[in-house]
Amino acid sequence: MKKVNLFAFGCLGLALSGCSNVQSEYEKQKTVIQEQKVIIQELTDTNTHLKTQNLDLDADLQKALAKSDYGNNINSLNSSYEEKLEQLLKSMSSQLNSALVAPGVSVVQTSEGAVIRMEGKVLFLSGSAELSKEGQGVLKKISTELKKYPERTIRVDGHTDSDPISKSKYSSNWDLSATRSTRVVEYLTKKGGIKPNNVFVAGHSMYKPLNKSKKSVNRRVEIVLLK
Repeated sequence: MKKVNLFAFGCLGLALSGCSNVQSEYEKQKTVIQEQKVIIQELTDTNTHLKTQNLDLDADLQKALAKSDYGNNINSLNSSYEEKLEQLLKSMSSQLNSALVAPGVSVVQTSEGAVIRMEGKVLFLSGSAELSKEGQGVLKKISTELKKYPERTIRVDGHTDSDPISKSKYSSNWDLSATRSTRVVEYLTKKGGIKPNNVFVAGHSMYKPLNKSKKSVNRRVEIVLLK
């Protein structure tokens, strides 16, 4: 009887030991599964984040491409505008040259626009800022041509040579150049029919010479039809 009990207890012990091993293995597998779930969730979150980043990058790329196309279109329009403007200036300069053929008067094209250049002696007596009769006649003819371009802003520039002012009511070459350009503007607006809001005056004194060795060329008034 005792032998049978010992055998039964032995079997029970082995069974309990086996159950313990099974429980331990189950816990290990459960832990592995939990860890794998965590990894899968992390990978899922990373994938979602990458997708979002990809969408953002794609949106940025589309914006960049749109800006690039816009910039190219603007550059193309600017280029076309500059070409047309250049053609217009050439045409304007040619027409003015044909209409204003006179000694001491010329039309040149510059980066600022068409320039009607008049030697000082054409408009004024030496050292004076009062328009001569000949000068008024020249400006009358010029006014007729300028009215063909009513949309143009006009700047009238006065220039002198480098000789200092002496025995004159003008205090300096600044004073003389500005006064001469003012007299031209007054004629253009009061008698020539040019709109005053389209015109302004500039006096440059002796500081923008055309020819440093030929003073008479530097004494001039320029009417600039600005771009």
